[in-house]
Amino acid sequence: MRKILVYLLLTTASIIIFVAQNLSASESNVIYFGSNSKVIDPYFKKIRPEIENRKASVKKRKSNSILNNILPIRTPSMKVGRVTRKTNLLNNITVPTFLIGSDNTSIEWVRKHYQQLRKMGAIGMLINAETLHDLKKVAAVSKGLKVIPKSAESVAKEMQLTAYPVLITSNSIQQ
Repeated sequence: MRKILVYLLLTTASIIIFVAQNLSASESNVIYFGSNSKVIDPYFKKIRPEIENRKASVKKRKSNSILNNILPIRTPSMKVGRVTRKTNLLNNITVPTFLIGSDNTSIEWVRKHYQQLRKMGAIGMLINAETLHDLKKVAAVSKGLKVIPKSAESVAKEMQLTAYPVLITSNSIQQ
């Protein structure tokens, strides 16, 4: 008798947890037990916010974990500095690309050139960042732009770049 009672309790608890996790605010939820069917929304009004908070918390932890796995992003051969404009060198560049760090100079550069970068459909590379705070800072200023967090060692070597922020187009390398 105890085994049957434990089984029924576990089964009922599993059903309730499943239903609670899939509640929708716009429709009534019902547990069907033949003639004993019941609307269960009143029972879950108190735990719905807790379930939503837990889902949000898990999602945030997963997101932060993924971002922390890509850190730090470093391009040792490049430092913040002045870039001398070069022209007519890069006919094979089809998409304008900009290289930035999470430093204040790069942040201000993105703010200053934001409209131009967006208009030309430029893709950015975040080439130097140490912390999750750095990633968030760049994300905030570059909202609406595509920015990829990745070292630019190969780009720096190929294009003989030593400083950033920089914009690379089919016509020029410029700051």
